[in-house]
Amino acid sequence: MDNRLKPPPICMKCKYLGDIVAGRRVCVAFPEGIPLEIFLSEHDHRLPYPGDGGVQFRPRDVEQWRRSTTKQAMDELFGDNDPPES
Repeated sequence: MDNRLKPPPICMKCKYLGDIVAGRRVCVAFPEGIPLEIFLSEHDHRLPYPGDGGVQFRPRDVEQWRRSTTKQAMDELFGDNDPPES
C-alpha cells in the first residue's frame, strides 16, 4: 500500500477553475463537475481527458506554477535528500 500523500489537484491552480455547484467543483472543461480521477490527481489534466472538450489545465500564474513544479519535481526525484552536487 502506498502511504505517500498525493499532490493537491492541479485544478486548484488552474485559470479555468469555477465554483462549487450542487456540491461539486466545476470548471470550463467540466461544467457538470470535475471527474474524481482528475480532482484526486489520478489523471494529469495537462493531458486530454474524455469529455473535456479540448480544454486542459492552464495555470492562473505561470511564473508561480514554474517555481512550484520545479520544487515538486526535485522533491519527487530526491525526497528528503539533497540533490547530488554536479
